[in-house]
Amino acid sequence: MRLQLDYTLSDECKEDLNAIDAERYAVRALIPGGLESYFARQARIFSTRGSTAIEGNEVEGERAASIVEGTLAPTDQQQLEIYNLAQAYDLAYQLTDDRSMVIDGGTVRALNSVLQKGATEPGAASRGNYRRPGGPEVTIRADRGRGAILYQPPRADDVNRLMRGYVEDVQRWTEDEPGPVAAALTHFAFVSIHPFENGNGRTARLLADMVLDLTGWSVERMLSVSSAIHASGDAYFDALRATQGPAFREAVDASPFVEYHTRQLRRAVDQLQQSVVWLVRTTEESSDAEGTDQSSVLLSWYLLNLGPITSSAYAKLIGASQSTAVEKLRMQVESGFLTRLGAGRSTRYALTSEVSERVARRVSEEPSLYVA
Repeated sequence: MRLQLDYTLSDECKEDLNAIDAERYAVRALIPGGLESYFARQARIFSTRGSTAIEGNEVEGERAASIVEGTLAPTDQQQLEIYNLAQAYDLAYQLTDDRSMVIDGGTVRALNSVLQKGATEPGAASRGNYRRPGGPEVTIRADRGRGAILYQPPRADDVNRLMRGYVEDVQRWTEDEPGPVAAALTHFAFVSIHPFENGNGRTARLLADMVLDLTGWSVERMLSVSSAIHASGDAYFDALRATQGPAFREAVDASPFVEYHTRQLRRAVDQLQQSVVWLVRTTEESSDAEGTDQSSVLLSWYLLNLGPITSSAYAKLIGASQSTAVEKLRMQVESGFLTRLGAGRSTRYALTSEVSERVARRVSEEPSLYVA
């Protein structure tokens, strides 16, 4: 038994692919030197939050960002889910630093194991292990407010054979197909096989991001496809359902999901491009204002998207020591740019109401910039 995927690119999908191909080079050229790590870290935050939120995680942006950045320890299962997926992203990108690496069964199991470490939800105890022959069968239910969407994956007895074929196909797609198509096929095939008892969606989205990185289409890891998928709401589950139907089939026309996933990737590229353009233009427009520089604009963008920031997170944002970050934040408070919230270890910093309103007005001119 082996899953066999076919696809046909519609004219609309071809247009999206061409646009992505052109825009990924354009946006890379626009990013000011030294800010690549900021946009990559922002994408890591958005991807982690978006991928977990797709499945109902309700941790808000500020707290999710602090957990991803490692400045706040998780205290419940939903926060642990955020933390674990961030760790899985770190592992994934350590692996793809070697562009010759191959996504194999060991890679897949390791990622699934990391993103479920310490979890107590049903199925988490078998993290990193495929569904075993003779083990429990599963039915997928995803309630998106319109009743349950059902999908019956293949029998546990067939998972090992299907996954052997899957890793071979992922390697072939990565080598032979355009990166966005390879990522979409990797994502869809994994969800269809549903090899684990839990964490399949998060693992699938992570693997798709790895394929984009390996094929050079991730804009140096600065894209967040999961954020765009989350923003699309029911369209994600509709695309899966339209492609795979109510139960596993060995031969599938994956065109609907390839088209959907490619559209979300284009949206992610557009969002990155608009964010960079906004940052560059606002920095230039504000360059003559006292106390306003690129770092201030960057901080205001971070706070608008993710909420109040701790001194530890700010130190990471600007690549400085903790003491330097604290001093800079103190100066920003004294200048009226920031306001201090809380005290001691609970201290956070937010834009003052005046600055926040000014930035919000600026962003309201281009509402598509807000991607968190």
